[in-house]
Amino acid sequence: MDTIVTEKFVGMKNGLPVSLRGFGSQPFDFNSDGLVDFITLNQGGNMSGLNPRYTLVKNLGGGQFETVEDAALAAFNYTGDDNFLFNEGSQYASLVTGDYDRDGYTDLLITGQAPTEGRFVKLFRNVNGERFENVNVFHPLPFDKEPNRKGLYKLGESIYDPETGTTVEGEYTEEPTMQAKPLSHGSVAFIDFDNDGWLDIVSTGWADGTEGKLVGVEIGGDEIRFYRNLQNGEFQDVTDRFVGAAQGILDMLGIARDANYEVRDVFSAWGMDSGLMLATDFDQDGKMDLWIHGAVAGGRPRFSSYLTFGMGEDYASVEEWPTGILPAHTVAKLGVMFADFNGDDIPDFYQRGCCDEICQDESVPEKFGQAYSWSRLFSISEGQVGAYGYPQYADYWTAECYGARIPQSDGDGQTMDATFGDVNGDGLLDIMCTDWTDKADDAIPSYNVTEGAEVIMPDEPEIIEAETGKGYITLKWDRSEMGNGNKAMYNVYARSKDGSMFRILVPANIETGKQLSYQMFGTYATTYAEDYQYYTFDKLPAGDYTVGVQAVNYAYAATPFVTTDVTVAEGADGVKPMSTSAALKVVVDGDVLTVVTDEDVQVNIYNMQGSEVGSGRTNEAITVNGKGVFVVEAGDKVAKIVK
Repeated sequence: MDTIVTEKFVGMKNGLPVSLRGFGSQPFDFNSDGLVDFITLNQGGNMSGLNPRYTLVKNLGGGQFETVEDAALAAFNYTGDDNFLFNEGSQYASLVTGDYDRDGYTDLLITGQAPTEGRFVKLFRNVNGERFENVNVFHPLPFDKEPNRKGLYKLGESIYDPETGTTVEGEYTEEPTMQAKPLSHGSVAFIDFDNDGWLDIVSTGWADGTEGKLVGVEIGGDEIRFYRNLQNGEFQDVTDRFVGAAQGILDMLGIARDANYEVRDVFSAWGMDSGLMLATDFDQDGKMDLWIHGAVAGGRPRFSSYLTFGMGEDYASVEEWPTGILPAHTVAKLGVMFADFNGDDIPDFYQRGCCDEICQDESVPEKFGQAYSWSRLFSISEGQVGAYGYPQYADYWTAECYGARIPQSDGDGQTMDATFGDVNGDGLLDIMCTDWTDKADDAIPSYNVTEGAEVIMPDEPEIIEAETGKGYITLKWDRSEMGNGNKAMYNVYARSKDGSMFRILVPANIETGKQLSYQMFGTYATTYAEDYQYYTFDKLPAGDYTVGVQAVNYAYAATPFVTTDVTVAEGADGVKPMSTSAALKVVVDGDVLTVVTDEDVQVNIYNMQGSEVGSGRTNEAITVNGKGVFVVEAGDKVAKIVK
């Protein structure tokens, strides 16, 4: 008898865990140390020995990583069902990152469906780069305006009917649950739609209705929700503010308005499931737009459009414009790439999905005059926003698409197995995939050899000023143009001179400006004023800072950071910087500090938030746990140390 040994691959020697089909996973800086960390959506199944789960991976530096076991994320790590898919398979844009409370730590916004909890939209607040906490901070629409209160308002006590032997759910109370509207197989977006510098939230997906006898019938279906950031850690559902703009769309399309609840008109205009929603400056005018791509079940045909918002209090004066890209369905599940591949500073678009449009390209005789149906389409921009030629068509059983290898598919049963990046360092974005070739699983790069493509750096921004106040720095700069004459995006950072505080929107090398990850474009700064762009760093401790801004284009080519030095005289906690004394000698040995002096006096040690973390006497060992910058006081002398 032969002995058969089965080994299970569990991860790389550098600490990266195994992940299976992590379409929608995001790079971000979890602990604000300037290194690229990851949140992965591991689909699991397929004999991997893994269940679907969210995995947080921290970059330790030096090419080493570790998996962080996070309790809040683990609550949504699915067990017992190998076939369960994140967000019912619609993974892309089901998880987005952004610092919604501007405390310097990147937060997570997630939508999906869990076997036990059902549909959900969850906000995970990053707590000091140490862990996440699931926060319920969403104020609902007024009770009389909300057409579907399920999950938004608490239920009263259930009532037992002795005649039927059944228990009926109680009536809705007017006490809110403070949860976001539960949705699934949709998209979420962080986007500053009111242009006040704080990230707002938009969510789409399918909502359950109700048929409880006391509650009454509430209609479920496709929804879209707009949540405005109240700048205090909470959000307000303002979907009702968009009724006027939505009704204009419905009137244009000849779709009847809802006779009972006006808010349902917003759902009919833009609500969708299995669709795609991205925050991006699509028209490249310097202001963030919301791109929506998919199908609405309420009678609207499939669409691919972007919404432009009004400014300030008039943010709901929304206009809808076509993207010029063919609309399709299930794109967020089957495949998406959105970046500039041909060097004209306008994002190109790859999609895999179901498209009803009729092929007009005579060079594809087998498809000309027919609906694209289940297809792979590559739409390449032609030098101006919204100008896309006939897309390169490839059916589901062809491996080549625009010269790039993209895996074959069996219709709507697979998720994305391809991605992009500048593999060979020539400035052009290449495409990579995993595929089964010659009876082996291979990683296959397709190098971008587009003729005449030249990636041109944007203009360097010019800093106008850096205003400071209690715990904040507002950096203002002139708009930069890209090679096509349109407006660039921006990445900004703030770093304290003593190294204790570092914040950056998108991980980048602050010496060269090179982007260290390819993130969704909604992560960049596009806060807009009449004559300049700006960004505010909040909740800062007192101290001396360097702040920098760089311009970035849609091929992720970026200028070096332009910097200036500023001083925050008073921290957000009211603490002012203390003068330091070179006469105070502090010896640091791991977690042990010793103040060496001829005097025998009391020693008090504080962190940068002003909390006391240790005390003792001079010339005695004092244990202080943790790393960072600490203030040491001994008598009338003060020193600042880093450990």
